[in-house]
Amino acid sequence: MISVLAPAKINLFLRVCGKDDRGYHHLDSLIVFTEFGDRLTFEPAADDALIVTGEFSTALDNAEIATPRFNRQTQDNRGADNLVMRALDGYRQAGGVIDGLAITLEKNIPVGAGLGGGSADAAALLRAVNALSRAPLDSSVLYDLAASLGA
Repeated sequence: MISVLAPAKINLFLRVCGKDDRGYHHLDSLIVFTEFGDRLTFEPAADDALIVTGEFSTALDNAEIATPRFNRQTQDNRGADNLVMRALDGYRQAGGVIDGLAITLEKNIPVGAGLGGGSADAAALLRAVNALSRAPLDSSVLYDLAASLGA
């Protein structure tokens, strides 16, 4: 079992500088990461499962996954669009080799607060699974994968 912090970020400076073809804004920003954040815990499992706990888990349930549990084996796919699961799927599609994982997401960052919770969770997952992988991906592949997941 391993556990990693997905730190919240705070924008000290932010300036919008236009948009790209996908509609995302170009930004100039200065950010700092906090020692506070969500926590992801990974344990070996027969199949992937996502369990969401923590103070803000119910906000995430209502906003995205309608249940705190996602399990591919039982075809309970509520939660498949969660950034954590999208990052795991993307990791495998990019060639990363990782066995089934039971992932617990302790949701401490408020949902929609502008503190980068979902993005931090996806980035923490990518770092952790790459460290656990039998065939780790190159950092440039991880960067491209993270960028493909969205803002």
